[in-house]
Amino acid sequence: MRYYSLILFFLVALFVFSGCAAARVIQVTEADKERSITMHVGDRLEIVLQGNPTTGYLWKIEPWDVDVIGQIGEAVYKADSNRMGSGGQYTFSFGAAQKGKTDLRWVYLRPFERKVVPAKSFEIHVIVSE
Repeated sequence: MRYYSLILFFLVALFVFSGCAAARVIQVTEADKERSITMHVGDRLEIVLQGNPTTGYLWKIEPWDVDVIGQIGEAVYKADSNRMGSGGQYTFSFGAAQKGKTDLRWVYLRPFERKVVPAKSFEIHVIVSE
């Protein structure tokens, strides 16, 4: 999957920097849960989710249509403060590659706990037009 993400990143970057269109950056937070997000090819989507890695919980993304939208790099974590054990924000970046629809869904869980319902989830519906 990383191979496809890398290729998609370069295709999106080529499109954005070629001057073909004014790409937008769309930022989404947990307040936007279940929303439909409309994008154009070349736009960038940033998903910002609250989390605290010191608790053992992490955000796990479920499979989606990588032909429509591809992840750009790995998630970036930024702590809210320098205090030990404080939470922060994970930012996931995506580039819209081609026209289509897909859902992006994450679950917040402890990967070492089996048969436990995730603490929370987040999902948005992505629509990419040309």
